[in-house]
Amino acid sequence: MILHTCLTFIFFVLESESRVVFPHQNCTSNVCYFDFVIDYKFTMMWYNYTNLREPQYNPIVTRDGILQRRISNPQCQEEFIPITKEELKESVSTGDGNYKLVYAINGQIPGPNVVVFEDQIVSITVHNALEIEGVTIHWHGMIQRGTPWMDGVSMISQCPILPGQTFEYRFVAYPAGTHWYHGHLSSLLSDGIMGALIVLPRIRPPIFMTSDPLPDIEGEFSVLVFEWMKTTAQEKFQAIRGGFGGLNDYDGQCFPLTYKPDGSASLLQLYIGLVNGRGQRYINGDPASPEIPYLPLETFTVKQNRYYRFRTINSGFQSPFEISVDDHMLIVVAFDGKDVEPYKTDIVVISPGESVDFIIFTNRPRDNYRINYFITTFLDANGDILRNRGRTYAVLNYEGVDEYSVPTIRHRDCTPSVPCTVVNQLYSRYPAGINIISIPLTHLRSTQWSIKKLPVPIVKPGQRKQLFFLNFNINPGRGANINALQFVKPTSALQTYPGPGVTVPCDPETCTDVLCKCTHTVKLDLGNVIEMVIFSFGNIKVVHPVHLHGHHFHVLKIGYPPIDPQTGNSTGPTPDIRCLNEQCSRATWSDPSWINGNIPDLNLIDPPIKDTVNVPANGYVIIRFKADNPGYWFLHCHFANHQFQGMTLVMQEGEIREMPPTPPNFPTCNSFQFDHNQFLMSLRKQERMLSSKGIPRSSTSGVSYVKPANIAKTCHVFPWTCKKPMYG
Repeated sequence: MILHTCLTFIFFVLESESRVVFPHQNCTSNVCYFDFVIDYKFTMMWYNYTNLREPQYNPIVTRDGILQRRISNPQCQEEFIPITKEELKESVSTGDGNYKLVYAINGQIPGPNVVVFEDQIVSITVHNALEIEGVTIHWHGMIQRGTPWMDGVSMISQCPILPGQTFEYRFVAYPAGTHWYHGHLSSLLSDGIMGALIVLPRIRPPIFMTSDPLPDIEGEFSVLVFEWMKTTAQEKFQAIRGGFGGLNDYDGQCFPLTYKPDGSASLLQLYIGLVNGRGQRYINGDPASPEIPYLPLETFTVKQNRYYRFRTINSGFQSPFEISVDDHMLIVVAFDGKDVEPYKTDIVVISPGESVDFIIFTNRPRDNYRINYFITTFLDANGDILRNRGRTYAVLNYEGVDEYSVPTIRHRDCTPSVPCTVVNQLYSRYPAGINIISIPLTHLRSTQWSIKKLPVPIVKPGQRKQLFFLNFNINPGRGANINALQFVKPTSALQTYPGPGVTVPCDPETCTDVLCKCTHTVKLDLGNVIEMVIFSFGNIKVVHPVHLHGHHFHVLKIGYPPIDPQTGNSTGPTPDIRCLNEQCSRATWSDPSWINGNIPDLNLIDPPIKDTVNVPANGYVIIRFKADNPGYWFLHCHFANHQFQGMTLVMQEGEIREMPPTPPNFPTCNSFQFDHNQFLMSLRKQERMLSSKGIPRSSTSGVSYVKPANIAKTCHVFPWTCKKPMYG
């Protein structure tokens, strides 16, 4: 207990721990131990964690033209203490500069880095110090082979951790790479429960298995970029449900949709973006006009003429971000923790759920440079380019330069002769006249080492391939779904093997071609090769980032829709897929020969490996993996509001007898109904026990009224009611 308290204290003191990637030190016999305390926290408050159970906090206010923390005593006598830029940056979760109650792990937003080596055992004890909310944490990117009940999905892999409870997550850190963790219940993720999970390789790939060896890295940084909303995510969920998804205030003000060049729409506008919990909001989107200039920006200090690796994660609600560094090229070396052959680009895009590793060479003059994070929508409702897109930025600070000096904007000019490039963009091409080339994810190649560790599954004699067509669709007025099925959670955690009656079946007789709410489940037979064609057809054009639990998969092909070469707009769904009903909840290949694998441009040699992939609006993605990890695994859109609406399904991989049994004393939960006869039997048993001790029988217990003659009638007491017996 003493050890736990000390460890927790250390975590709280180091609230603003550096996001420099460094291996965890509290490891014994290959097991690394962490303590997470999940509690509430106000933004724009200075916290004193001397008393961990009852931390004191002081509001940050502007007084006499400077920032100060206000201290009040019970007599309402106030003291104001100036706070420095350094204290504001190191001791305060600023958010958007306003007060907001959110969730924090060990007082931090985002939570502390978890940095371990591959194949180490990770032990993370989560203490739920919240008052009413349950908690689960998903370890995004971890395979969880042999430990499916540690995946952290509420009512799939475990029951929620209730207020006051603790739960120890224990799993093998595999595979290596840039991963992350986040709440997987209600609005936990979008309101603060997230952090980086970095698994370092024990050995570097052999030199002969890399076509372009990486340079020596001076340092590594972890980066989480996400939206910050004026309201809580739960308020946002309910606003979307009520039809005014642009909620920033409570007046129902309408915000016009913005669009990407392919015509896909964005319902939600970026209020403010944060990088590792820090950022600024700009007046009319003008980066030269911050609303609150004193809010600190995340800063990464580097030495000149060195290589640095940025492990960047989009942990946001619904905004993909375009990432670039002024005056520096990016060398992309990994997606979702899996290495790709190094690829130089100006910009790289990641959607919620995705991560990217890129390297920069700091060979520019000593100065401060902007690290830019732009949203991907840049057209208004009329198709005109937005003057100022939603954005946030961090600072690349060359050593010796004042980190608080505002960087000059140095956007690269993209010209016809030297166009800019964007890797992993959500659409296939830009409008004519915009000198930017979209490089699809499938243009990148996995390294030989990555493919050696996770080969592309090939259907061999005696093996079977299961093929699934999954339409991630939004029905206007009905919400997000997969194949016209909206997911309903089980009433008990499936991975605890509760037996029948805990799910809502997708009955073919009741779930027809129209939208149906049920516990959407697909069955994967162990040992089979699984191929999924994930597509996005519907009245509303949307790109969906689709995340698979329990596996990494190979992205064999991305099929884009037909595009207008002038506008970049998709003119309709790809002709490669033939819908078999109006909702396209049943589909097949238009060319029957494709069913047998005769698909053009399929990369079976060195495709990129992912756990989250963007499905183009009106297009599709073909992914493949092997069913070799028994358990119940979630597949879902990583847009928080789409997942909230039911754009999810669960994969049952293998038979229950093939799944690992739950650990001893693993918590269970279920719905409860009390049979009337059992209820009466329980009361009578208790009355008999009390009677044996000379305690008179209760006249209000219900057990006295057992004979029809003794049954009171409602009309005897309340004449205006019906004349049926009160009890019976």
